[in-house]
Amino acid sequence: MNQPLNQPLTIHELDIRQASTKEYAALNIFANLMQTEILPHDPLCLLEQTIQKAKSLPLLVELPVWVIYQNDNIVARAELQILQIEQNKHLATFEIQVLPEYRRQGMAEAFLQKIATRAEQHERTLLMTNTNNRVLAGAALMQNIGAELALESHSNQLDLAELNQALISTWMTRADATCTGFELLFWDGAFPEAHLPDFTTLFAVMNTIPRGNLQIEDFVFTPQMLRMLEQGWFAQGLKHWTLVARELATGHLVAYTDITWNPRQPQIIHQENTSVLAAYRNLGLGRWLKAVMLEKILFEIPQAQFIRTKNADLNAPMLKINHELGFKPHLAEARWQIQTSQLQLYLEGKNRMNKPKSKMKYVW
Repeated sequence: MNQPLNQPLTIHELDIRQASTKEYAALNIFANLMQTEILPHDPLCLLEQTIQKAKSLPLLVELPVWVIYQNDNIVARAELQILQIEQNKHLATFEIQVLPEYRRQGMAEAFLQKIATRAEQHERTLLMTNTNNRVLAGAALMQNIGAELALESHSNQLDLAELNQALISTWMTRADATCTGFELLFWDGAFPEAHLPDFTTLFAVMNTIPRGNLQIEDFVFTPQMLRMLEQGWFAQGLKHWTLVARELATGHLVAYTDITWNPRQPQIIHQENTSVLAAYRNLGLGRWLKAVMLEKILFEIPQAQFIRTKNADLNAPMLKINHELGFKPHLAEARWQIQTSQLQLYLEGKNRMNKPKSKMKYVW
């Protein structure tokens, strides 16, 4: 049952990097309430994590955040992420969340007006957002405004209690035969400075991940961007492991896999990326990296129960490896896009429909 606001609908904008302790606490409570709807069995986010994540946002990210309060509690939140880089200057991404009992009261559309206006101010002509199958209101909103479903994906999960150890041994044995010209390097924490330029080139393989109909350009990754990425992890207290394959003949880095996790909540390990340069595929490098990383997780993080990773449904090669390992669909996700001008037309139409009829009396 919907719970109406006990006050007029008022949207507040927060400076997410410099919010007050009270504001951060309200954001943390709201985030955890939303999580119980989407991932009810996951450990809750600690207040310290919420604060550190906000304060460690890279300067190249502009992130307006808007909230709606009921008394002192946040009941709805929206954000618009604008990357200040040379690529994809046409693009901004947004997120809207409303507590279940406060939906269907016009809050999402009020947020959309803020989002569209700010996007236009930054000359961002395309907007993107994600929805999932646990909050059906998100997809319904995107359909209502005429957004395009451009890419479908899943968060896939491996239950480590069900891991096929024999398969891991098989992959390791195959690697002994097919990967003799390579060695593995393990990095605990920051990317080593000596390897950072080469690793940045390797990281750019992420541009080859299937994009469906998403209207985006390749990103040009720089060592500075990778440093900002890892600083965000470390500011939240996350651990980061990277396993890299290096070709012995050239010394070049040709493949890698990496994970992150919170040592205070080690039940869930997040598989970040697994990439192999095109010229070195079909040698078993990806499976070798996965097998060695899994063995390390089992040995050094005994509290770990699940590994999660996100894969586009179109990414057949990576899905094949993950399905062999026993990863199963955990959360279905969708990526939507809409032209900012199209969103404005929708909002103008809604505003006309909701405009009160004139009460003027005509005198004949």
